[in-house]
Amino acid sequence: LPGGLDMDAHFFDQEMHPACNASDPELDIFQIVLVNLAVELQMPILGICRGAQVANVALGGSLVQDIPSRMPESGIAHMQKMFSYGTDHDVRFDPGSRLSRLFGDSIRINSRHHQSIDAPGKGIRITAWAPDGVVEGAEHESLPIDLVQWHPELLMQKSDGMLPLFNRFIRNCQDRLKYTN
Repeated sequence: LPGGLDMDAHFFDQEMHPACNASDPELDIFQIVLVNLAVELQMPILGICRGAQVANVALGGSLVQDIPSRMPESGIAHMQKMFSYGTDHDVRFDPGSRLSRLFGDSIRINSRHHQSIDAPGKGIRITAWAPDGVVEGAEHESLPIDLVQWHPELLMQKSDGMLPLFNRFIRNCQDRLKYTN
């Protein structure tokens, strides 16, 4: 599930925050249905930025609608004004998490979001945080669902440091095919 527009807050029982950008409720509905179908079929999901948010909401979770409003004291600009392929801040991982097994204790990531996971959805476990406490990653406790708030596809433009995340998703898909054939 790729990045993109803000989600409509009505999908997690809130009013839209004034700082939110345009949403596409039809896309939200489509992607929520897609996540629920994938969960039912135990299919792998790699959620990136909005994709992580959609997966969390589809499983009953909620979002921080605007990080700067919620955390005005944070020294991290999670929504970078300048688009670049570089890194913006560190992220630390929960020891024993899948992200920790892929990347170690912490890595540097990019930041292109003003929303993030707030309350985790059913089966979702928060496993990565920015230094200011903003959720940067999560995983499903029993299904092959990995969620990252950063944009690993952009970081791949500069190095192959994010390759383990994509390779894991590909392996999950291959494993799923073995069990269905």
